[in-house]
Amino acid sequence: MFKNSGLGIFTVLLLVAPIGIGAPAQAAGRAPFDFTSASQFDLTMCSNGAELDCIESFGFIDKVKNFIPGVLEAVNTNPGYTSSEGNQIENTTMDFTASVDGKPVSANLRVPLQSPRYRLWKNQDGSQHYGASLRPWINSMDLLNITVRLIVRTSFLKPQNIQLVADDSNFKQTKIAGGNAWMFEGKGTRVSNYTHSVDAPDRRDWSARADVDTSTLHFIIHHADENLEYGYWPAKCADKGYSVQAFNSNAAGEPYWDRGNQSLNFAVPSPHLMASGETNSGFFKLWTTDAYMNCQWAGNTLSNANNISIQIVNSDGTEQIATSSVVHANGQLFVSAAGFHYSAPTIRVKDTSVAVAPVKKKTITCVNTKNSKVTKKVTAISPKCPAGYKIRK
Repeated sequence: MFKNSGLGIFTVLLLVAPIGIGAPAQAAGRAPFDFTSASQFDLTMCSNGAELDCIESFGFIDKVKNFIPGVLEAVNTNPGYTSSEGNQIENTTMDFTASVDGKPVSANLRVPLQSPRYRLWKNQDGSQHYGASLRPWINSMDLLNITVRLIVRTSFLKPQNIQLVADDSNFKQTKIAGGNAWMFEGKGTRVSNYTHSVDAPDRRDWSARADVDTSTLHFIIHHADENLEYGYWPAKCADKGYSVQAFNSNAAGEPYWDRGNQSLNFAVPSPHLMASGETNSGFFKLWTTDAYMNCQWAGNTLSNANNISIQIVNSDGTEQIATSSVVHANGQLFVSAAGFHYSAPTIRVKDTSVAVAPVKKKTITCVNTKNSKVTKKVTAISPKCPAGYKIRK
């Protein structure tokens, strides 16, 4: 368990064996989900302790961290539809109320679960790419001032990347019979975004003012699959763990290992200014394991590092000052940063116990094979002559 001064807790019980897609227990009166179809199913409350692909509990957290169960007031079943990609989409939400710290609170909950055959996009060769995910979404009139806790049971879902768009986020995975129970906790956060064309140069580099500031609270588990056509990411390292990211930007791309800087990098873009005109400030958290890093990013220097730091680097290479925290112990890594400003900064997590030697580049001269008077200079770590040229000896 890791705690980071006001930024939340992550507790994770690792999945130790793959879970196949079977026939999960279903509530009476509802047909089993057809996970072989291109569908998105909206989960509802579990009817018993053995049911899977359902919501175990939903409620609120008070000022002293007590859980207050939500009272289910209504289940709103609206007409479904077919998406432009051909997916069958359900449309069911639930309304909950409670008394928290002496005040009435309410929230609307929707928990979509996409099947492994959910159509994401077309590949360049025309083939279809699929991918499953779990995407709980909470709405409330007072989203920035309520904290909720949600537990969802699933059957087949195997995590590769988890994203928490929430303040004070808390996450836990528990293995149960036939699947997993996922606990999400958090408070609404503000996210600024564009609503119009991003063709203008300042919008392409995220340096403009946002069109709208919205309050949001949602969570995402991206499913990894043995078949690369059925998953956001390959499942080769899913049994070693995964990465968990919490943030208030428009998106956080998949982390990657930067060999040149010897760092684990994350892209977190958002408009530089909020729609209100204030500077758009951000937070970012990462949880992962040494075992997962060694599998996903072979040759990384973090898993054996004695001292790890966080850098917030702007697109022009300058570094920002931010409040940060790092805990690296017992094979687990937790890092957080807050108070930096957006446009499109890169977050670098790197080993600072040993200075990294700068990468040296080499320059070669290339001669045109048809006209020896035409030359080109190429500078790179491993420079190569372009087509139609050869290196001058």
